[in-house]
This record gives sequence, C-alpha cells and structure tokens, in this order.
Amino acid sequence: MSTVVADSSPLIALAKIEQFHLLRRLFERIVVPDAVWIEVVVRGEGKPASALVLSAHQEGWIQRQRARNVLAVTLLRANLGPGEAEAIVLAQEIKAMWVLLDDDLARAYATGIGLRVKGTVGVLLAAYQAGFLSDLRGTMDELRAKGFWLSERVYQRILAESGVS
Repeated sequence: MSTVVADSSPLIALAKIEQFHLLRRLFERIVVPDAVWIEVVVRGEGKPASALVLSAHQEGWIQRQRARNVLAVTLLRANLGPGEAEAIVLAQEIKAMWVLLDDDLARAYATGIGLRVKGTVGVLLAAYQAGFLSDLRGTMDELRAKGFWLSERVYQRILAESGVS
C-alpha cells in the first residue's frame, strides 16, 4: 500500500489550483499529523483545502494520526514548523513511502534521515508522467500565479525531466 505523510503546503497548493484529486490518483492513503489537520482543516475553514481534506477523510483515503515521538517533534520544532516536524516524525514512525514537503530545510532534514521526499511540483511531475495531468507547464505556471514560490532553476529542471519543451 502506498502510504504517504503530507505537510500542509502540498495540500493547500494543490487545492488552490484545483489539482487536489491528483493525490488520490497517485497514492492509496495519505496520513496527516495533528498539526497539519489543525492548520488545514480547522484554521483553514472556509478555504478550498479544508473542505477537500475533510471530504477525503470522510471517504477514508486521508487519515489523521498523531506522531508518537513527542521528543523528536519538539526537537525538530526548534528549526521547522509544527506541521513539517510532525510530518517528518510520523513518516519515519509509519515507514511511509513518501513524505510530502515543500520547505527546503524540512526537505533537507527528511532526506538526511533517509526519508523519500516529494513536494507539490514533484506530485505534479509524477501525475504528468502517469498520464493524469496533460499540461505540466501550464499547471506549474498557474501554481506560480497563485503565489507558490518556485525557482526558475527548479521550474526548468522539471520541464527537462518531463520532456516538455
């Protein structure tokens, strides 16, 4: 079963560009830690990601789970946000296939401890490669237009990896 743990940023970003459904197509189960649930569903009430995560939770393919290692979360929170810290610890605890993170520092820490990391753009690339997304460039452009920061270097690298000219 392809289980992933998600931080808030990919959930919110994909909801903003109406590509949240790609998560369901790519992954069998997504687990969100408490801090992510609170940020996206509770504090984000009324925003697109809140309703989508709540609906997916009711359908059963997004689950909420608490990270057990509170000390590890506390230590990570010295340098990372609460959602990022909990997502990394939870991904390690449940041996998730991927952890979905966009923050550079969080990604570096996660890969440094052996976790496999995908960000929002990595999800779009995977969806494009799987045939679930037809316009990768246009979707990344829309993501940028909605305020998602994506460096030109990464943008060009993703286009090159995908074979999009």
